[in-house]
Amino acid sequence: RRDLVRRGDALRVAAEDRDATIQQLQRVLEATKRDAAKWKDDADALRTEAFVEATRLRDETQDARTRAREAAAEQAKRLTAAEGERDELRRSADEQAKRSITLE
Repeated sequence: RRDLVRRGDALRVAAEDRDATIQQLQRVLEATKRDAAKWKDDADALRTEAFVEATRLRDETQDARTRAREAAAEQAKRLTAAEGERDELRRSADEQAKRSITLE
C-alpha cells in the first residue's frame, strides 16, 4: 500500500512538473510569437522605408538626368551660336581682306 501511495505521489508530482513545464513553454511560445510579430512589423516598416528611399532616389536621378539633358541642350545652343558668330566674323574678315587687296 505504501508503494502505491508513493507511486501515486510520484505520479502527481510528475504531473505537476509536466504541467509547470507546459505552462513555461506556453509562456515562451507566446513571447516568441510577440517577438516574431514585432520583427515582422519592423521588417515591414524597413521595407516601406527602403521603398520610399528608392523612389526618392529614382526621382532625384530622373530629375538630375533631365537637368543634365537640358543643360547639354542649352550648351549645344550656345556652342552653335558661338560657331555661327565665329563663321560670320571669318566671312567678314575675309571680305575686309578682299576689299583691302582690291583697294591696294
